[in-house]
Amino acid sequence: MIKENLNLLLIRKNTEIIDDSFTIFKQNWKLLSKFIFKYLLPIYILTSIFTVYIIKSYINFIIDYANLSETFNSSPANFIEQINIPFLVVSIIIYLIAFMTIATIFDTVLIRYVALYRDTPYSSITDNAMKEQFKSWFLHVLKRNFQFILVVTLIYVIYFATLFSVQYIPQMAITFIGVYMFYYIFALIWPILFIAYSTVVANEKLAFIKTLKRTFWLLQNNWLSAAGLFYLTVMIAYIISIFMTIPTGVITGIGVALDINEATSKIGTTAIYCIAAILMILYYFTYVVLPTLSFSIKYWQLREKKEGLSLKEAVDNIK
Repeated sequence: MIKENLNLLLIRKNTEIIDDSFTIFKQNWKLLSKFIFKYLLPIYILTSIFTVYIIKSYINFIIDYANLSETFNSSPANFIEQINIPFLVVSIIIYLIAFMTIATIFDTVLIRYVALYRDTPYSSITDNAMKEQFKSWFLHVLKRNFQFILVVTLIYVIYFATLFSVQYIPQMAITFIGVYMFYYIFALIWPILFIAYSTVVANEKLAFIKTLKRTFWLLQNNWLSAAGLFYLTVMIAYIISIFMTIPTGVITGIGVALDINEATSKIGTTAIYCIAAILMILYYFTYVVLPTLSFSIKYWQLREKKEGLSLKEAVDNIK
């Protein structure tokens, strides 16, 4: 293992960035894992309980309406009436809040660690230093991430409204194709923009519009490189995380079965929830860490490339 901090301002190829991301994680994996598990475990336990409850409710719905297809074919309105719309809406809101909180915890812990790593020997980064970083940055990152997701949601609402309005008009066939293609182009671009944006958010406390402008400026003439890094890291992370998918699904299934059986001990069911939560954290941990660390390195590389950061710092040190 490399005993010294890596120079984050070096211009690297994407493959070198990925290698260095693994190195940075291995240098202090215990500290990073500790903080991520500490903040995520309560959220994932609650999410596991809620997920099992939703699955159980769905199973009960199927059992109660064994003639589901006949009900739907004879009276769609009658079938829709059986769906608990308020519960569905609340469930979506709960999952969105959980998603935003989880993403913010990952961003705050990992990106702020890299920021500390740039100026502090990794062996000297303490629990207290990480706690201070988390307290100082968490709400800022949460707010900015929420604003970004809100904008993306509005774009999708406008997209689907436009698609619905033009698809039945023959004269608008070309417009329909263009709108339809926009969906795929935007779906490829916005995740790259989001991870780059999140990196800027967790390094610079700027207003929302200024953060977006800053992100676009850093990505200008670097979109292909950023896209390559993003999809390469996501592919590697997905392959690694796949090994966690099967056990997580099995444990969740056991939790559902135990929860349905009223004779099951609540202690046993709670233990299953905790195990499922830990496996879910490990799954997302393997899926998120590599892309986030890689883009944290990319952020400093882009600043060096566009701003000559090392030269500025050298001049400041002379002064």
